[in-house]
Amino acid sequence: MSGSHPRIDVKDAAQAGWFGARDEGALPVRAGDDHVQAGMYGHGAARPETAAGAANATGNVWMRRAWRVTRDLALALGTLVAASAGTIAVVGPSFWRSQTRFENTGAKLRTADASRRFALPADPTITPLVAGRAFAALQNRKKSTASFPMHPVPGAVTTWGENHVTASMFPTARPSAFLGPDPNKVLEATKQGFSPAELAFLRDLAHAPAWREFDQVARARAADMIGAELVLPFRDDAFAWDRPLMKFAGTKEFAYAAVSRAAYHLAVGQRDSAET
Repeated sequence: MSGSHPRIDVKDAAQAGWFGARDEGALPVRAGDDHVQAGMYGHGAARPETAAGAANATGNVWMRRAWRVTRDLALALGTLVAASAGTIAVVGPSFWRSQTRFENTGAKLRTADASRRFALPADPTITPLVAGRAFAALQNRKKSTASFPMHPVPGAVTTWGENHVTASMFPTARPSAFLGPDPNKVLEATKQGFSPAELAFLRDLAHAPAWREFDQVARARAADMIGAELVLPFRDDAFAWDRPLMKFAGTKEFAYAAVSRAAYHLAVGQRDSAET
């Protein structure tokens, strides 16, 4: 900096842009003042008030910098919150529902809630642990992990995986959801009656050993799913993300098969069993 053309150096200007101007760049200093100060206080010495002022100025600079950082962070956070709220208000809930894809789950929950009045009377002799093991037997289970060992629960025994529906069977209720007749059409098919092969298929399905576990779950007051599935207490190194989860495809399969079970009882004149 010269006396005739005072200026702030480029690097000083860059530092001043966000944290505030540096004190030494605030005012120009005349070159002629150096020999006056040297004569009064000696070479290399600074006036006492100058040293104190420099200390105060340094403190003020950091206070201004801290205030500016705090202010800018608050403004940035406020902008993000306002933008998010504005997006939700403008776009509306339909966008978020389409992204999260919960419509199918909501429809199933409404159907299940409407079906509660058809629930069977509870059997108090079925303990929660027995019901939990029965439920685990109906599922396609994952294997144990090191941190979450699982109780060995044999899978429920079915018949529809072995007895295949041929091309000539159930022409008005062809398989769609599982290996047996279409659950949406098989009850209607009872009006036309079933062939001997169709009736044999339905009879084996209706008397499969797996319905024992199915009926236990349906009639239980409560089911201990955690105690029946996992070894308790949990290990010290157990981490939630390592827990083996049940795949509820087994629940769907038995729900579909249960309609064919009802169709068999209806076809042989056992209406009460069909409704149960």
